[in-house]
Amino acid sequence: THSRLGRRQQQHGNNQERRTAQATSGSGQGPATDDGNQAEDGEGGQGASNFDQWLDRTTQRVLSPSSSRLSPPDVALMTTLMTAHARRSSVSGAVTCERLLKRLVDEADGGNDGVYVTTKMYTIAMDAWAKSQRRPLPGSSVG
Repeated sequence: THSRLGRRQQQHGNNQERRTAQATSGSGQGPATDDGNQAEDGEGGQGASNFDQWLDRTTQRVLSPSSSRLSPPDVALMTTLMTAHARRSSVSGAVTCERLLKRLVDEADGGNDGVYVTTKMYTIAMDAWAKSQRRPLPGSSVG
């Protein structure tokens, strides 16, 4: 029974992620900006800047202390945000992934039944640290 529930939650999460990605990407060019325009994905140029601005604004909004309780669509959005920050391949991106994951865990532990944490979310956070290329200092006990 427990494994069925886990699979059902993961399927629900995957479906939510697809719906959120479709809703935010519109024509497939990138997420919609606050002014309704599409931010274009791509190498360099203004498109990447628009996406980075959207990513930073949206992340700041969901991590803000005054932010309301999370809803199921927020879970899918936060998974998308985590993935985007992991792709930045930086320590700051990994720290942000971890902060997003902690927000989800705190909401779930706080009794918000609409929020759940999946193994995929933990994997994204670990992947973010791996991509950050941060290594333990020589002589440290970590490693």
